[in-house]
Amino acid sequence: MIRLTVLLITLGVSTGIFGQEAPRTGLLSRRYHEGEKLTYRMKGVNESWRYVIQATGIVKKDVAGKYIEEYAWSNLTSNGAPFNLPPGSLEFRQILSLDPDQRPSIPNLAVVHPMLIGPITDMLTFYADLWLATRTIPSIAHRRSNKLTNMSQRHAERDVPGWCL
Repeated sequence: MIRLTVLLITLGVSTGIFGQEAPRTGLLSRRYHEGEKLTYRMKGVNESWRYVIQATGIVKKDVAGKYIEEYAWSNLTSNGAPFNLPPGSLEFRQILSLDPDQRPSIPNLAVVHPMLIGPITDMLTFYADLWLATRTIPSIAHRRSNKLTNMSQRHAERDVPGWCL
């Protein structure tokens, strides 16, 4: 509990130090740079099926000017053997974003090979969880930081030692 409190305080303090908006700062925030290249290598086990696959992405702006990550899936190894994905799966692009204003959405999985559905939805789940955390944790940290500041001020007014970070 103490570690979580210190983490939340740190998130709240970093917001003030860097002068950025609260929802877009903190340890979990993503700072996008257009043209940045990203690569994930995913290893998974689904019951008896073992796979390794690569997602290669690039940061872009969508038509609304919001940052997105566009991923192509490739280099699938299924149970230790290379697997050639069909052209439709190689052309498929998964769009993800950690921008707090961009809601995660489920892509059209009907156009990809069934072996891609697990990795695509796993990556979507990872991003959706992180997206939710970036929207939730800074506001919790901000409220917690304000409470500690107020408590420290009350202690200082009564000449009682307060919190020291």
